[in-house]
Amino acid sequence: MVATLESTEPAGRIGRGGVEVERPWDDVPDVEVNVDIRAGRAVMVVTGEVDHDGVGVLRRAVADAVAAGATRLVVDLSGMEFGDSSLVNTLMAAWRAVVPGGGRVALVGVRPEIDTVLATTGVRGRLPQYATVEEAVRDA
Repeated sequence: MVATLESTEPAGRIGRGGVEVERPWDDVPDVEVNVDIRAGRAVMVVTGEVDHDGVGVLRRAVADAVAAGATRLVVDLSGMEFGDSSLVNTLMAAWRAVVPGGGRVALVGVRPEIDTVLATTGVRGRLPQYATVEEAVRDA
């Protein structure tokens, strides 16, 4: 199964003092997740920004993969431009969903700024990191 999920929030307006300002950036996806699920393993390629506004796309992709029976999740972050605690919370929710049943969550292409967030929040040791998707899939 291969799927692509994108943020689909409609363009919005900010009203302040009776003045409405168009927010054209709201109709541009903040994050995209391509998912390939085979034999209990999900490879997720994440691009864009995973923050408070865009994290729902990744959460849904993780939930859908787990619901489809994936117990080994490989999350490729090499195309990410930004990630904050929303990313960490979603990765740890994935970890909590699959590890008790013998599964695992592996990360690929972690940029230094994302690695700093993982280290600062104390979760780096729970999420093994790999240089390539192939290496992570082989080890998962």
